[in-house]
Amino acid sequence: ATEAWQGPRHGLHDFVLNGGAIEVKATTAVEGFPAKIASLAQLDDAIASPLFVAAVRLSVAATGTTLPERVDSLRHLLVASPVARTIFDSRLVEAGFLDAVRERYVRRFLSAGISVMRVTDGFPRLPTASVPREVRKASYELELSMVTQPDVGLAAAFGELGVQT
Repeated sequence: ATEAWQGPRHGLHDFVLNGGAIEVKATTAVEGFPAKIASLAQLDDAIASPLFVAAVRLSVAATGTTLPERVDSLRHLLVASPVARTIFDSRLVEAGFLDAVRERYVRRFLSAGISVMRVTDGFPRLPTASVPREVRKASYELELSMVTQPDVGLAAAFGELGVQT
């Protein structure tokens, strides 16, 4: 999982596994689910297949977990694998998380739900092949709450990506 985490390395997708990928989008919005799509290639399943979008809804709550607390719990899970722990810590730094300023991360979050959708022909997107060839680059916003693709669940997505949970 730590090797698959490519988001902090400015990868096209957040997680890349066995030729496929999971793009993670998160929001604290109470209404809707705005998701920024960084490029035409980001939701192009001709580049990574299978391709999934994981829509993570968070709420800010006093009973939630801070980012440093979440980091600590993941580090605890990785205690038996020093290599995975080193990769994880490296990715954290690349993402901009620094232990030296951990006290600045004060907001507490609760998971309010996750939906995992497979990107297929019916998924609303602007893949490279669908835009005029004169259009070289584009970013756009997608309203994920309006997407009608079924929630396949994280376990099914992992299964399609060849990952055993």
